[in-house]
Amino acid sequence: MADGEPMANHRFGPGGMALALLVNIMFALNVIAMKVVVDATAPLLSVALRMGTVFLICAPALRPLPGRTGWLMLYGFLNGGLFLLLLNLALFMATNVGTLAIAGQLSVPFSLLLGALLLGERLNRRKIVGVLLA
Repeated sequence: MADGEPMANHRFGPGGMALALLVNIMFALNVIAMKVVVDATAPLLSVALRMGTVFLICAPALRPLPGRTGWLMLYGFLNGGLFLLLLNLALFMATNVGTLAIAGQLSVPFSLLLGALLLGERLNRRKIVGVLLA
């Protein structure tokens, strides 16, 4: 893409579609793997092992940001640890994982609504149709 050329002129090609399909397949396999692990161990232990592994892999690339490191750590805890703990508890108690996977997809429309209500994002027809299709 040349400098100043609008992004709208570029289409989502076969490579992008293949990548999107791969991401969706990996996410689905992730939910199945999480269910297997939660059934084999305790929900809290599985979250601790997962977050510990991610931290060990990412630790060499982490750099403190003056004045923001505490907020980033809190965000990481809430978005990673707390979310995964609640998800693992739900998977531990669930007998039908498909329902949980579908309910998990409700995060997209809720994020859109919260963005509009709390951050003043504008909802247009294109965004709404995209969420409905997703």
